[in-house]
Amino acid sequence: MALAFRGLVALALGLGLTTAAMAQDAAVEMAAEAPEEVPVKAAGKSGLARVLSPSDFAAYKQLFKQASDGDLAGVEAGLSALKNKTLAGHVWARAYLAPKSTTSFEQLQGWLQKYANYPEAAQIYKLAQSKGSGPLNDPERRIIRGGTEDGPDMTSDIETSAGSAAARKVRSFLKAGQAGEAQQYLLGEGTSALGPKDYNQLLAEVAGGLYYSGRDQAAYQLAAKAAAERDHAPLADWIAGLSAWRLQDYASAAKHFDYMANQPDMTSWLKSAAGFWGARASIAARQPHRARALLEIAASKPRTFYGLMAMRILGQRAPFTWTEPTLEARSFQRVSKVSGVARAVALAQLGMRGLAEDVMMRAHGKLDHSLDGPFIALAGDLGFASVQFFAASAARTQDLKANAFPILPMQPRGGFAVDPALIHAIVRQESRFETDAESPSGARGLMQVLPSTAKLGDDPRKRLFEPVYNLTVGQNYVREMMRFTSPDGNLLQTLVAYNGGPGNLQKWLASVDYRDDPLLFIESLPSRETRGYVERVMANMWIYQMRMGKPTTSLDDLASGRWPIYSGSAKRVASAE
Repeated sequence: MALAFRGLVALALGLGLTTAAMAQDAAVEMAAEAPEEVPVKAAGKSGLARVLSPSDFAAYKQLFKQASDGDLAGVEAGLSALKNKTLAGHVWARAYLAPKSTTSFEQLQGWLQKYANYPEAAQIYKLAQSKGSGPLNDPERRIIRGGTEDGPDMTSDIETSAGSAAARKVRSFLKAGQAGEAQQYLLGEGTSALGPKDYNQLLAEVAGGLYYSGRDQAAYQLAAKAAAERDHAPLADWIAGLSAWRLQDYASAAKHFDYMANQPDMTSWLKSAAGFWGARASIAARQPHRARALLEIAASKPRTFYGLMAMRILGQRAPFTWTEPTLEARSFQRVSKVSGVARAVALAQLGMRGLAEDVMMRAHGKLDHSLDGPFIALAGDLGFASVQFFAASAARTQDLKANAFPILPMQPRGGFAVDPALIHAIVRQESRFETDAESPSGARGLMQVLPSTAKLGDDPRKRLFEPVYNLTVGQNYVREMMRFTSPDGNLLQTLVAYNGGPGNLQKWLASVDYRDDPLLFIESLPSRETRGYVERVMANMWIYQMRMGKPTTSLDDLASGRWPIYSGSAKRVASAE
């Protein structure tokens, strides 16, 4: 057959036949003589995620290689001879975007008419604009569902344009660490521009600035004034409670936390925080009979930092189930009919996992909830942790929502030298498992590592988008940050250093009035981002430890008022190479 095929090629060249015609004729002869095909390897661990036949697999491997070389004629010939056109749009996108490609505006325009919902559409659109002028289909934005769990943010939108101007002025002072100037402006010329609601919100924010700069008495006076109006300023009761606590006025602190905890419109994170601190303040104020009800409020929010601690104190078990939906042949057939899913599986079979995960994420944006289980099962089967996270976060049933804590399909080079629950917790907060995540500051990959902190040397920065390399560098950085803590391995301080930098950690340890109280330390950090970060990652870590069947020693420590100290093995830090 091989000789016959070579003869056919020679004859075609001798007669001047087109490449497309030659390929078609050769394909016909080879198909007639080919033995029964052995199924190509599936994309997932179950062996069910398979949509490409062996011949399709081989053809697309060749097509993507030609596309990368900018061989438009070869791509056209290969696709014309191929019956399965599932990945044609992606092949053409690769070809058009290749450095050596000579693409026309009309070709790009035509591609956008068919494939504007593909991940490559934005790049194609930009290239088309550089090639000429004319109507172009706008790239469709990826619809994101899930992954938007409420957090400990207590600011509210300002309602009026005049109020917005005053808010910008106040917040610029606060950002510069000038809480006194912010107070002077707000109580002076800023007052006339604000309605009652906006005024109370900004009054609470200024009170927060005073509290975080150590001016507890002034902070309490402003916060209590704003809280007295009870006009949608949750930050007011929070700052009043914390300020009163540091002033050792525990009865007033308990009053403010209690009111906040019992408001129906509070987010789960705010309600659990207020309930927990209300219980602490009630005990300190010698009103222990009030503590249990407040702890019950906090414990009703089991996915939060304070909720998990409240449950531990009350002796309650976290209501998590860790049974992942299983991919079955019938469910795979159902979910593979969803637009984009079959393409994602085909791309994964070809080893193009980044693009495949993006395609599947876009498919989830339009998924019917009746297919949540099969979709999450397929994402887990393929090892698409980011897709699994978003899909499970958006699911409507609690058993499926537990899958919003996926297990990574890869490890740092040399294995985990740090508790894998901690690494997973950081990844979940930093990147939501998106391997190509990049922040405005340039942090990259799963653990959002900055090239400057990674000490990459001659390594190209794009390596930080490689999952294993990123996990290895990120894990090493976690170990390095532990050395800046006191005592060595202090988990809260480690996370502060990882998020805010070791310099800020040392500055805050020296300047913050936290009285060797680990919870007061967190709630006294001047950086709102870092406060939320520490609480999020600690909660994530505890939940991952529960999922992995590991002890939650640091949860016991914090719930008892002790600093949580990392007690992992002294395993050698792995090389990133």
